[in-house]
Amino acid sequence: MSFTNNPVEQGSIPQFESIDIKPLPEAAMWVDVVSWSIVFVIAAVITVIGRLLNVPLFVNFLMYWIVAVFVLIGLIMLWTAYSYRFKGYALREHDLIFKRGVIWQKTTILPFNRVQHVETKQGILQRRFDLTTLQLFTAGGQRADLAISGMDVEITEGIKTMLLGRIQSEQTTDD
Repeated sequence: MSFTNNPVEQGSIPQFESIDIKPLPEAAMWVDVVSWSIVFVIAAVITVIGRLLNVPLFVNFLMYWIVAVFVLIGLIMLWTAYSYRFKGYALREHDLIFKRGVIWQKTTILPFNRVQHVETKQGILQRRFDLTTLQLFTAGGQRADLAISGMDVEITEGIKTMLLGRIQSEQTTDD
């Protein structure tokens, strides 16, 4: 038997760009906004404590610190809100597509037959907004190969159930 590796015509390559990408729920953006707000409240508390303890860095430059914190809050909130316009996913028959990125756009396509493990995570804020993070693992990795944060609980549980069913059926056919 001889090995062949024929070229593929450009027109016959499937175009994933034509797939309708479903945006993440707006609540996912608010989870990020609240998370960043908590970080900045902690920074503000540190600034106030530094001022009360007369730490020279905070006493001499208090106005600069206050302005910097508010400018950073504003910029990060705007960036977070704007970036959610570019995040989304598509569930297809044989794979899951996740697209993200404002300046550098990244599209990840993970075929279901490569998935060996599925997890869902839900933090305190995600629980409050009824959202989860879907994590898909392939062979040999200790980290998730694809993690989509901010998906609806019902959708992630449906995807998880479907994938676990496929994984179990593949394992029984292999035995």
